[in-house]
Amino acid sequence: RNNNKKAENSSQQFMSTKCSTQVNPKLNLIYFTGRGTKLPFVEQLPKEIQKSRKGLIEDAIRFISSPEFYEDKIACKNWKNPYFVEEMTALINNPEALKWRADMLTLKTRSALQGNFADKNTIVIPWSGGRDSSSILANSFAFFPDKKFKLLTVINGMSENILNPAIQYKRILAKYDNPDKPINVEHYYIDTVDDIKKYVIDTALQDKEILGCPALCSSCKMVMEKSLGNVAKSYGSTDLVLGYSKYQGMQDWIEQTPEQIAFVTDELGKNGIRTSSPLYNVLEYPFDPILLLCSVGIPMKQQKIEMQCKAGGLNPKDLDKEKLLEFLIHKNEQTNDIFRFTPRVLFS
Repeated sequence: RNNNKKAENSSQQFMSTKCSTQVNPKLNLIYFTGRGTKLPFVEQLPKEIQKSRKGLIEDAIRFISSPEFYEDKIACKNWKNPYFVEEMTALINNPEALKWRADMLTLKTRSALQGNFADKNTIVIPWSGGRDSSSILANSFAFFPDKKFKLLTVINGMSENILNPAIQYKRILAKYDNPDKPINVEHYYIDTVDDIKKYVIDTALQDKEILGCPALCSSCKMVMEKSLGNVAKSYGSTDLVLGYSKYQGMQDWIEQTPEQIAFVTDELGKNGIRTSSPLYNVLEYPFDPILLLCSVGIPMKQQKIEMQCKAGGLNPKDLDKEKLLEFLIHKNEQTNDIFRFTPRVLFS
């Protein structure tokens, strides 16, 4: 807590200096490479988006540069590295850097998805309707409209506003769909309520003793990903494209820590299911999804309308990584029966 307070004070002082483009060599290297070059992805976007994207990016920059965004998304979060806060602060005070970051994010995303989708005909995306999964879907529709997409939304018994994911995917689809060549996309709801009760709710107190903090999100993600893998296999696909991002893992969101992602990826792989998070190292900061979505034509008001979970917000301030590994081994053994059954699937 004291470290976070120091980070806040340091970043507020940093903010008051209104940094110029000379924030540090690393930032200049990353965000200004390619100045003056033609951006190849723009021509792939629908004509209307080509016309509107500049204005949308400017809207995003104004929002990201506001005191409200700083307080809500940077100052009050559980960042472990004080320099990371300073780095973000330098960027949000540098509109020119943010403009170039929007372009670089789009180039990186297109490249990451291209590599990920190369050997896949059907793309299976766990779908919540939030900004991170919307970033994957919007860029997929924009740059790879010939693929087949299956969106899977998990209902876990603690879900609220369950119709929101269906609304959000249709809203994004409307931006890119071509009546002469419609995008092939289907949306399904996956019922995991019984498994969540058995492996998450009924074991919550025991899990907390092992992990040292509430384990609902970690347990739920493991159950969900095993169930999603089973459904993907039933559709003839062995791949799941997840919307995890680096900036959330840096806040000790247990289910998005590199440790849990690596562990579950390995266990799913043993059961013939490949998972990937193509944008994990692309979305480094909390404002990156906003810039990325505006860059491909999704206004801020249409960037998310997600299904919420009543158990959200239980991430610890300090996560014991050794206990986490012990917990993951325990929970994995406990939930291996899930691979034997395919959950109930409901068409959206």
